[in-house]
Amino acid sequence: MSASRELPKWFKLSAVPLILPLLATAYLAMRWADIPANLPTHWGIHGQPNAWTTKSPMHVFALPVFGEALCIWLVALGVAMYRGTKEVATLKCILAAEFLMGLTFAAIAISPVVHFPMALVAVVAAPITAVAVIWFASQAEPGSGATDPNALFVPKTMGIGYTINMRHPKAWSAIGWTILPLLALIAFLILALNS
Repeated sequence: MSASRELPKWFKLSAVPLILPLLATAYLAMRWADIPANLPTHWGIHGQPNAWTTKSPMHVFALPVFGEALCIWLVALGVAMYRGTKEVATLKCILAAEFLMGLTFAAIAISPVVHFPMALVAVVAAPITAVAVIWFASQAEPGSGATDPNALFVPKTMGIGYTINMRHPKAWSAIGWTILPLLALIAFLILALNS
């Protein structure tokens, strides 16, 4: 691997949000007896639960498992985008989004055992992430992405950001790996609703 394609050393921080859902899963498994028979599945605008489901392994572990899968997907997306574009600002934005997802899914997962206001996650974590993403995006230099026509991700010709280079041999594979987690989530939710 050439030095220009190596990930920045700070990208190792992406391991932190990967650990959060795993810690939530382990914590829930250790505190299984303390989890109430009815679990909140939705919170109203004032942070109070307004929909419930019964306690089962599927319902208890669904959020941290999905959160872990989402964090893994974000890391893979960040690595693929960086290797295709060498754009540091985009990588930082994806890392910020990964922190938000890891924290949010872990916090919501442990909420039946550790009681804290759910609005705290939305009021604190989301704005901090938004500010970080805006800051990182503002640091991007216009036209600093890869102009290599053989790159998987290329700068858009109109607007801002990057898109998949459909002439690249792995383009359809990249699209498939983007759609597969969504299909897996739909299947998981159908199974959860039917259990």
